[in-house]
Amino acid sequence: HFSSADKPTIKRPLLPIAERWFPAPQTLETSAGEHRFIWDLSSGGSGTDVDGEDIDAATIPPGPRVPPGTYTLRLSVDGVPMERTVQVSMDPRSTATTEVLDQQFVLGGSIYRETLASRKAMAELESVESHLNELQSRNNNPADLKRELRSALTKLVSIKNGEDNDSKSQEKQIGLADANTGLGVALRVVESGDRPAPAQAIVIFDQMKSAANTQISAWQHFKASELANVNAALQRAHQPSLQIAAIEEEVHYAMTR
Repeated sequence: HFSSADKPTIKRPLLPIAERWFPAPQTLETSAGEHRFIWDLSSGGSGTDVDGEDIDAATIPPGPRVPPGTYTLRLSVDGVPMERTVQVSMDPRSTATTEVLDQQFVLGGSIYRETLASRKAMAELESVESHLNELQSRNNNPADLKRELRSALTKLVSIKNGEDNDSKSQEKQIGLADANTGLGVALRVVESGDRPAPAQAIVIFDQMKSAANTQISAWQHFKASELANVNAALQRAHQPSLQIAAIEEEVHYAMTR
């Protein structure tokens, strides 16, 4: 979905490259006359990741590219809908079969959905973490509020970065940040060629999906328990509660606009 109302803001890491060398973000023009808009065949967002780095967890990464086939283009202008078919053709240089590309797209879609869920949790977590750090920086907090903030921030770090298991025979539990990165790696590997997905990509996906789901569950528990304890302490200190519903709505808007 693309809209003339979209205001693309691409955040890039500091690079020794002049801004003029980067292409300007595409926009849908509304003035009279002919305009050109290039679809990159991505089934998801336009994407703002640079070299695999997550610049902002709430931004939507590019989704898997669609396989060759017939698609429907729907255009709405001033409330008037129009539609026509669009044919995505096979690259004549490719030797991949339709079955291989369809399987690649299905797997890519599964990874992409897991990626969006993981990034949503990460964006919410980072927003709450920022608020809690700001609260912790105040000098006049009562002792019980300081204790609850310390405990909550420790738990957030554990969810985000993982933690060592008690048993020395077990590896460190993967945090949500690394799971996010791993899911992105798996998707890029699957999308990197017109061939069956490498077994390594599937292994990475399975591992990172499991880790992400574990940490997303921990995050849901945090919102229901630890955050309630923080808000109770804030109320006792006659300070405004942290509104998780507003944060969830803000992240949802950022990821669906």
